[in-house]
Amino acid sequence: MTGINETRVIIIGGGIGGLTTALALKQKGIEVEIYEKAKKFHPIGIALGVLHNGASVLKKLGIQHKLAEQGEVFKSFKVTTSDGKSLYEMPLDKLDKMFGVESVALLRSDLHDLLLSAASDVPIHYDYKLESYQANEHEVVARFANGKEVHGSVLVGADGIRSVVRQIMLGDKPPRSVGTWWGGITEANDILDKGCFSMVMGKGAMANYFPLADGKTLYAFSGETDEIARDFAASVVREVDQGRRISKAELTTSFGGWAEPVSALVDRIDEDSLIRWDVFDRPTTKHWVVGRVALLGDSAHAMVPTLGQGANQTMEDAIFLADSLNRINDPVRALKNYERRRKFRAQFIVSCANGLTKLGTSQNRVVCAMRDLFMRFAPNLVLKSFIWFKGFPEKSLTKNII
Repeated sequence: MTGINETRVIIIGGGIGGLTTALALKQKGIEVEIYEKAKKFHPIGIALGVLHNGASVLKKLGIQHKLAEQGEVFKSFKVTTSDGKSLYEMPLDKLDKMFGVESVALLRSDLHDLLLSAASDVPIHYDYKLESYQANEHEVVARFANGKEVHGSVLVGADGIRSVVRQIMLGDKPPRSVGTWWGGITEANDILDKGCFSMVMGKGAMANYFPLADGKTLYAFSGETDEIARDFAASVVREVDQGRRISKAELTTSFGGWAEPVSALVDRIDEDSLIRWDVFDRPTTKHWVVGRVALLGDSAHAMVPTLGQGANQTMEDAIFLADSLNRINDPVRALKNYERRRKFRAQFIVSCANGLTKLGTSQNRVVCAMRDLFMRFAPNLVLKSFIWFKGFPEKSLTKNII
């Protein structure tokens, strides 16, 4: 324990990253407050998987045991082709033993509610939209659209892919478009493998689906269609990344002819539940940290959802940032230490997710054939990315401290 515990950390954003960071800091005895631009929290997103690395973070925070009450435990991971050929299948019991936790699929809003409940003693200020900040060698000052001003020792930008903190820090361009997904929730667990995260790859398109609690199923499809070509530019200009609807007929045209269970899954979809969202990411950047200000989660390393690692990497950020601030007395050195320990791994996973998405939606027959061969071995690379985190949190947290 160090002098940093006399510090006050300002977190911009009350999403999964902001709440997890606040919990990790409170666990270390570090004073923290969250400033959220919304007047109240609204459900955002559909569902996600808290995978072994994310579940390990929640275990460290003492709330992982509540996950299974909210969702469905993953038992296996499977990759097939659109004509039904199996490329790869991996039971997850070895990873369960390795990490001492299970991966769980649940609604994104349920994970947020779980974190929010655990953070009941963390001050959260609503309707605080960040306009600017200034940092010097002694403190950082955040200024908000409501005219309020807040002083602290550290400011953490956990404010998402369109981060105001990142814009002020780096002055970079808006998020870049990386494709379109359609998704939603339906009742289809009776036709799917129980507890299986499934990825299906076709020519120019791919599908992901996994079971949720209460017989529900999360589905997500990605690919090229005439509708996307007509509407894609407008969605980018408007910076709309979710909530736009398409017809079930459009989805059926693209995926209804795929092998079971995909075609049956498409039949089960209720058009009212079908949501389209355009996906964005951020180019890699040299800096996550400048002085007393740090980026975290999507503000630092937004990624496509193909690997299901977005929220999990964000939670990793949170636990490492809190550890660095707790171990190193100087906030500036502590934040640089956090950046050094997290940046390479997060950007590696961003690259893996991007590469897998490009392979999964390629229109080229030769590329698709090479992809199918490659995918017989590629999941082992994904597995290694998890094993990289083996020993979390104690062993990982004691590496490269200074």
